[in-house]
Amino acid sequence: MQKRVFIIHGWEGYPENAWFPWIKNELKKRGFEVYAPAMPDSGNPKIEIWVPFLKNLVGRCDENTYFIGHSMGCRTIIKYLG
Repeated sequence: MQKRVFIIHGWEGYPENAWFPWIKNELKKRGFEVYAPAMPDSGNPKIEIWVPFLKNLVGRCDENTYFIGHSMGCRTIIKYLG
């Protein structure tokens, strides 16, 4: 399986914000499959919505699955992995 990276933005964030496009591009150059989803209702995020959204997006998580988070995205990733 190809190495995959999920970039999860934070509160009031979006995939094209700040450093997300840069890191996405750099990872793609290195052969990673990169996902940077727009998380639901980022202006009023709810962890109980974000975690299932991430779980559905990731599908099967294995040793080739990586995560990068910012702000609320970090919390979402930790809850998902827990």
